[in-house]
Amino acid sequence: MRNMNTPAIPDFLKKVNVAPMDSWEGLPLKSAAVLVLFVKRHQTWHLLLTRRSPHLNHHRGQIGFPGGLREKEDASPEATALREYEEELGVSRDRVCILGCLKGEQNIDHLHVVPVVAFASDPGLFRPSTHEVAEVWEVDIEGLANFSVFRFNSFGQWRSSDLFRTHSVCIWGLSARILRSAGFPELLKPSCETQSLPSEKISRSF
Repeated sequence: MRNMNTPAIPDFLKKVNVAPMDSWEGLPLKSAAVLVLFVKRHQTWHLLLTRRSPHLNHHRGQIGFPGGLREKEDASPEATALREYEEELGVSRDRVCILGCLKGEQNIDHLHVVPVVAFASDPGLFRPSTHEVAEVWEVDIEGLANFSVFRFNSFGQWRSSDLFRTHSVCIWGLSARILRSAGFPELLKPSCETQSLPSEKISRSF
């Protein structure tokens, strides 16, 4: 429930179709949650993305949202996403306002991933964990209007993926599917097209 001290929801997020999810009940034991966080810097909204450390055992070097596997103490997907956010970015969850959860998605390892949509008008200074995070990006949301579908060759088979091409990073794979589920790029009135790009030029998202 919102109160007088809760920041107003940004206009571009008001049409995102989310639902509260206060429990992991009914979801697979092997599940994860990611935080789809929009942060405000200099009066402009940005999407928070990270590149996973090359030292990790799984999905090393991949681009995506802060997040990870559920743990026993996590009561809900929101709790998992916020815990991982604090661990990865070194900043308190207190300034994060949760909107709700999108429909769960499967990643390439058939892991059930719940996207938790949130915003922070003043997230504070990020101090990323060097063990988990190699880079942090705050992508201007206008970059999410640059949407297309591209084809790539994976082990001899041609596949297609959604693609958001921003000034700083290309978002595709699961992360792009999550943004599509949230309503982008339609929320920003984009033009959509299909193109073919060499897979080596794009960093895969987990």
